[in-house]
Amino acid sequence: MRFGHAPSIWEQFPQLVPGVLRVGAIHPKADVAALIEPLHAQARERLARGPESELAEISAWRRAYAQMGLKPTQYRSAAEALLRRFRRENDLPRLHPLVDLGNALSLAFALPVAIFAAAFFLARKMSALPPQPTAWPEKLLWRTIGFAVLVTLAVVLAGGITQFRDRWMLPVFILLPAALAMRLDAMGERGSKTQGTIVFVGAVLAMLALPLSWYMHVYGGDNRGRIVRMDYRSLHDQITADGPVRTVVSSFFWIGNLRLIDPDLIVLDDEIPDFSQSIREPAVLVLTDDQEPTAVIFNKLAKAGYEMDSLHRRVEVPQLLWSTPATRAVTITRLHKKTAQ
Repeated sequence: MRFGHAPSIWEQFPQLVPGVLRVGAIHPKADVAALIEPLHAQARERLARGPESELAEISAWRRAYAQMGLKPTQYRSAAEALLRRFRRENDLPRLHPLVDLGNALSLAFALPVAIFAAAFFLARKMSALPPQPTAWPEKLLWRTIGFAVLVTLAVVLAGGITQFRDRWMLPVFILLPAALAMRLDAMGERGSKTQGTIVFVGAVLAMLALPLSWYMHVYGGDNRGRIVRMDYRSLHDQITADGPVRTVVSSFFWIGNLRLIDPDLIVLDDEIPDFSQSIREPAVLVLTDDQEPTAVIFNKLAKAGYEMDSLHRRVEVPQLLWSTPATRAVTITRLHKKTAQ
């Protein structure tokens, strides 16, 4: 970096005595408190003897401003402005070690001290703090996530499960953000900025997606998206039209909403443990016109020793919230325990 003055400055102020100091290895974490405090004390001592306007250095700068056609009390030099603030507040805010030291020198000697962008770029080029080694809590968290994934895969493969449920991965999805946050914290300043960006983008996306999500749950879709709109009171009345029912079986967990109407009702789907031991007669199978596969629930019933009645009753259940169409088709079938051959 090359420092100089315009020729017109030297013509108007030949008595100017500039000084340039180039400083390297600037670090924003440097401790300059021990250097600043004596300079502040020197400035307080000088101000105790009279206002800053009476200092010889400030008077010289005021004459220079007047020579340029500027009002000295309206356009003050940097040194005078700092001294005025220091006299009122008895301190200056801390900005950067180099800036703080320059301000302290300006206060002590009543001289303007300019720190140019070269110092800023030097500080920017300083390498960030190296990434911290992985701490044991983070290692434990990552290992727990890996173990959970392996156990899930082992259970799926060993059990011959043909339908993978995304909710099985909920423990992993809960632990993963915590593990990522710990990893970003260990990366230092870059990780903190990345973490802030992720949180901001995630919050914006969540706020944008929330109204759409609610709309899709209430109005969207022709299959599962409509289950919230079904009139479960009417459905319960249709199920019990031929007599009391103790157990309702279905291929999808939406059937659990019937317990809002009858808390004593047993509701089962193909993921309920101890399925066969949980059925209590009289029992019915309820299927909607969605695309949920029924083969799994049929196999469950067969293994439990139950068969479907040959008569299937198809009913139209009203849908709420001004739905179109206004009803939804539901098939109700009585279940019977197989007789021993």
